[in-house]
Amino acid sequence: MPIPDYQSCMLPLLRFSATGAEHALKEAVAALAEEFRLTDEERSEYLPSGQQTVIQNRVAWARTYMKKAGLLSTPRRGFLLITERGRAVLRENPAAIDVTYLERFPEFVDFKTLRHEKAEETAIVSQESANDIACKLGSSVELEGGFFVRRRTAFRDCYSISPSPASTGARLLSKSFS
Repeated sequence: MPIPDYQSCMLPLLRFSATGAEHALKEAVAALAEEFRLTDEERSEYLPSGQQTVIQNRVAWARTYMKKAGLLSTPRRGFLLITERGRAVLRENPAAIDVTYLERFPEFVDFKTLRHEKAEETAIVSQESANDIACKLGSSVELEGGFFVRRRTAFRDCYSISPSPASTGARLLSKSFS
């Protein structure tokens, strides 16, 4: 069986935490690896970053999303605890819990909305518009790692120009703040 995605980990993680006791995240990872019958090779498969195993990452994301929906809490770092809302969800006996299911909770919707508002602003511009932007940025522009960078005292604007996925010949201009 392939390593499940984070949404497939949600319901088993909530069930694991149903005892009402505080559980270490690593206990949950081990329990879910058993439940999904992962091989030793799958359990030890690391993300490309080499920072954590794939199953640790998937369980951690499942925990994060369910925490944002109010189904789990984190009483301290690396631990999880089921909430009353989480118990109520288990009493409903859902077939699965995924992002769509979590959208019934206003806190989760707020989390998703905030995430998108903080996301990078992207606008479609023609090649000429991209060149105009570079010209308007003027002498304070440096080309740094493929980015047009305009420095300011409080923050910096980074502009990146890349081809549009559409076949329109337009380019995407992305602006991020740091």
